[in-house]
Amino acid sequence: DLIDLAFNAQLACVVSGAACATVDADIATAEAQAVAAVDAACGVGVLGFIAGSPTDVMLSRVKEQSDCMLATAHANSAPLALGCGPRPEVVVPPRGVATQVILDSAEWRSLCGDGSDFAFYLRLAPEGEPLENLIVHLEGGGICLFEGDCTSRLGDSPGLFNAQDNTYPDSGYLNTDDSVNPFGNWSMMFLPYCTQDIFTGGGTTETFPNGVSVERHGALNVREALRYARDAIWAALRAEGREYRADQMKVIFAGSSAGGFGAQYNGHYPLDELRWINTTLAPDSSLALDGGTQSLPGLVTLKAPANVWNVTPFLAPYCFTSDCILGEVMFPAHSERLGATPMQQLLNISPQWDSTQAGTTYFADDTTWSNAARQTYCDLQGTPNVHYFMPANTSPQHTYLRVESLFQTQTAAGVTLRDWLADAIANPASVVDVVEEGN
Repeated sequence: DLIDLAFNAQLACVVSGAACATVDADIATAEAQAVAAVDAACGVGVLGFIAGSPTDVMLSRVKEQSDCMLATAHANSAPLALGCGPRPEVVVPPRGVATQVILDSAEWRSLCGDGSDFAFYLRLAPEGEPLENLIVHLEGGGICLFEGDCTSRLGDSPGLFNAQDNTYPDSGYLNTDDSVNPFGNWSMMFLPYCTQDIFTGGGTTETFPNGVSVERHGALNVREALRYARDAIWAALRAEGREYRADQMKVIFAGSSAGGFGAQYNGHYPLDELRWINTTLAPDSSLALDGGTQSLPGLVTLKAPANVWNVTPFLAPYCFTSDCILGEVMFPAHSERLGATPMQQLLNISPQWDSTQAGTTYFADDTTWSNAARQTYCDLQGTPNVHYFMPANTSPQHTYLRVESLFQTQTAAGVTLRDWLADAIANPASVVDVVEEGN
């Protein structure tokens, strides 16, 4: 009812100019009434218990869908100021050039850990190539949870908390040379990691007893960057005499290490809210295994109940409890969500010996992690829409997608990662696991 009311009110304004002066206020009133009605019918807080997001958050997303519907239906939506579609604040970068975009935090919800404005790179496909083919890569870089490790990282590696100093990483599947990279002529996004929250922060400031503070906006940074890219592609298409359609986007949503965690935890956003139904998730070196007593569920247990990071409303509404941070729980949950189109696949890419994954997920040693990685694969083998590329490496490795030599030549069961990923995107209905038996 709310989306019908909002869309029809906006439509009447655009078509006839009627009631434009009050349309935003009318919709805001209807939104508040809808929140009250849902809470009255279900009980206050029940929707948040069922789907992770409180009622007001869920209904604000309904309003955003209305904006996008109207922007799609009408090329000229003036005098409304919609939060979707070609807009003056979204500058379209030149095609074929990786361009840094700095999001003004006064206009966008994004922010880096040190309080600086979030920045990312957007490279639209070269002239003559489809703008709608898009790689989104989330950068890796560890995590800081406590006063000691956050203070140390801020002092020793301040660049981990700032995105504006990053350069575009022209390598691996982000290599813009299409003679060596099957995705070289795609549109590409590179999202730096500057919040140390594995892209789960929902827009809070975490202040430690010693006065050190870190902005936790990782999930919001992902969303705002994707909204910008959507609207830039939309405007570029319109300039060429074509219109944007969400179902024509073809997207690889991926990341390495901490960025791979982010790809898992935010993968529902492009699918469900941007309506990019042809999206493949490809986390690299981020199996999110359970390390035991001090393990990954502790992140949500520690940060979510006290609302320290505002994590829960930004996790998938079908998997947001503390154990959902584990791959062995999240992957089957994603499996049930995926598959509506052939490209809706989860492609896990990981070595079987990874000292970094072992250390950052609190495993006692590398061997214990390797055994857990292999056992988890055996347990999940055959899960619909979930596939693996896992070489049996004989020395520690960590991340493949952005490493030129490994992306090009690393094999599992005789297939290179480059060819496996390219074929999985070209023929998603026939993708198979390539997992070697380890010694």
